Amino acid sequence: MSTDTSTVADATSESTIDILFVDSVRLFHQIITQVFAGTRLRPCFAETAAVALEKVASGDFAIVCGALHLPDMTGIELCRRIRQLPKGKVTPFILLTANVPQAFIVEAYGAGVTDVFEKQLLEPLVTMLQRLLAHRQPATGNVLIVEDASAQAAFFTRVLGAIGLQCEVVKSAEEALLKIDGCNYDLVVMDIMLAGCMSGVTLANQIRRLPGARGEVPILAATAFDDLSRRIELFHLGIDDYIIKPVVAEELSARARNLIGHFRLLQQTRAACMQAEAEREAAIRAMVEC
Repeated sequence: MSTDTSTVADATSESTIDILFVDSVRLFHQIITQVFAGTRLRPCFAETAAVALEKVASGDFAIVCGALHLPDMTGIELCRRIRQLPKGKVTPFILLTANVPQAFIVEAYGAGVTDVFEKQLLEPLVTMLQRLLAHRQPATGNVLIVEDASAQAAFFTRVLGAIGLQCEVVKSAEEALLKIDGCNYDLVVMDIMLAGCMSGVTLANQIRRLPGARGEVPILAATAFDDLSRRIELFHLGIDDYIIKPVVAEELSARARNLIGHFRLLQQTRAACMQAEAEREAAIRAMVEC
């Protein structure tokens, strides 16, 4: 079985990431161990749901993959119980089964299962695990926080700093514009309601008028709006994403990672296209000169 694990193999010098596999079949343990050999992903194993629950309660697993049929309960029930644990509330849970009975699908997702995979299809499973674990990588980049409430600004700084981002705080939209005009940021996190003459919405509009990457920087708005139409309006005003107050730390870090990742991908794609075009033009000139 050939499995493309290049995404994680490139980072073997970094710390490993533990994934818990819950399955009573020892041969399956051996196959999984071989599949993940040489990668950052370290498979750990439990043969029963009871052991798995103990491990999740005391350990730090990035993902749990559980078989549908276990000696002491179903994988669906295991997921339901994991969701009741403090460490398992948001941990992705992959249900593994020899086939995918349609009758179980609705029940599985209702219990909190992230996705369902057939056990024999390990290649797409590994690909998905790699992508799910992208958010576990330390983030890099510079974030401008526009927030006039000191406690909220400190919260943003603490949460984003914990995932590896460098944060700078300003209290007004006017200060933010001066900063953005002179520096390149990977993300702007701002409150919609700001002190001063310029609101967060106006700031977003002003940013979008800037040339190049500075005008394309992703904007994450914190808002207390509980009206759907007003929140949707934010997207039409140049804001990429929003988060509802009171802000939850896990949601803030996840949205920040996603926005920065898409921004980087856009920049890389554009750079690759420009390089390809330059190479094409150079080749044409070379042919003409010959």
